[in-house]
Amino acid sequence: FNDIKIKKLKKELELLKPLLAGNVDALNEKGKLPSLDGENYIYFQFKTEYDAIAMEEKNLEEKETLLEKELQSRTKQISFLQNKDDLLKKGGATNIDILNNRYDIEKQKTEMINVKLNFILLRKEFEKLKSQFKTKLYDKISSITEQISELQKNNIENDGELSLMKGKVSTNIITSPVAGTILKIDHNLKKGSFIEQYQSIMTVKQNSNGQVIEAKFDAKYRPYIYEGASVKVSVNSTAFKNNFSARVAKISPDSFSDNPNDSRERRYYRVTIDSFDNVSDVNYLPEGIPVNVFATSKKISIFEYIIASFKSDMTFVW
Repeated sequence: FNDIKIKKLKKELELLKPLLAGNVDALNEKGKLPSLDGENYIYFQFKTEYDAIAMEEKNLEEKETLLEKELQSRTKQISFLQNKDDLLKKGGATNIDILNNRYDIEKQKTEMINVKLNFILLRKEFEKLKSQFKTKLYDKISSITEQISELQKNNIENDGELSLMKGKVSTNIITSPVAGTILKIDHNLKKGSFIEQYQSIMTVKQNSNGQVIEAKFDAKYRPYIYEGASVKVSVNSTAFKNNFSARVAKISPDSFSDNPNDSRERRYYRVTIDSFDNVSDVNYLPEGIPVNVFATSKKISIFEYIIASFKSDMTFVW
């Protein structure tokens, strides 16, 4: 999401940190400087200030060299004037001449102090300028570091939201359990429609070499239906009078409601039927034709059948 911006900010840090450490030559040696024709990096703004301060420091060093020479010259002048003072005393000079000479000595000393003081003020102003530049540069580096952290945090949050969204999408995707063609759409679903679990949405014909029948059995008969059970198939067509024998291939794991809006709703189990005994006759059946299916239940005893026909609340007395 923010990878391009993060990459640019990291490049800024890579360029600005050597300025803070005063190691600009390392950037030139490694060829890390960006092109002036590229993006507008903040580095160039700070580099201009850095170069100006470096030039000011060089000028200050030259002034310091000249100052040392001037102080040496004034020290010699003071020494000459002190020798002159001794000669004036020995030669019997007037007090005015002696005082004038001493005034010159003190004047030289005062000017030496002023020169030193001016240089100290220059050095102080330079150190202040340098400190302000480093403070501003440090604040900018800290700000960029915080921006990178915030963008990376946003990336993590966005990645999490994207993963969550993908999870929601994947959990709401309805996938047919078999590959085939759609024969009938049972419900005209719209965006936001609620689908009950195992609710019939459409009828799909499975791609297979043979034919299959999709039937539904009332939920109350579920205990008597099992995979492999024999079934009789009767075709609801005047053009087709034959009955077929087949077997139950698959039973839905849960029941579904045929009409959820009906207060007296009935639930059914979906049953897939294949393995026809007379395959040649079945192949003549057109796809989608309605049929009646009669399943053969598991074997039960006559006594169980008789008992099952009575109501559960009846009591027998012998």
